[in-house]
Amino acid sequence: MTARRGLSNSRIASGTRRQRPSPKSMSNQHEHMAVVSTVLVVEDDWLIRSLIHEILEMEGFEVVTAETGDDAWHWLCETLGGADLLLSDIHLPGGLNGIGLANRVQAHWPRIPVILSSGGKGQQILESGYAPLFIPKPWHSQDIGTICRRALALATPRQ
Repeated sequence: MTARRGLSNSRIASGTRRQRPSPKSMSNQHEHMAVVSTVLVVEDDWLIRSLIHEILEMEGFEVVTAETGDDAWHWLCETLGGADLLLSDIHLPGGLNGIGLANRVQAHWPRIPVILSSGGKGQQILESGYAPLFIPKPWHSQDIGTICRRALALATPRQ
């Protein structure tokens, strides 16, 4: 289990960055290490945010959580786009909602795929023309890991 630690803002938490051995390399772990993908989860509801965090950690992801779009944007700027994937609710408190955050992320780090979630709005097209994956609420816990793996598989590799 990964320890949660607060960053500069108490509303942001993350697990410890780690590498995980790939199944092929169990005999020689120093030769082949699979880098764990980092998912930035932005959700204002504490219970949903905690549930997604737990699900994704159990799926083998590194998870960073933020309560608002503003907090998430601040973390992304501090880490120079340190996430491999953004999973955000559309309706967020503060000045930056999920669509605004997704637009900023795509403008600055187009390599980061985006998944938006909402109980009200459906599929969104961002200012760049990018159509992020969409997961409607309520969702099933199995859907979270599946859609994250799908988004990462469709993403442009990091350079």
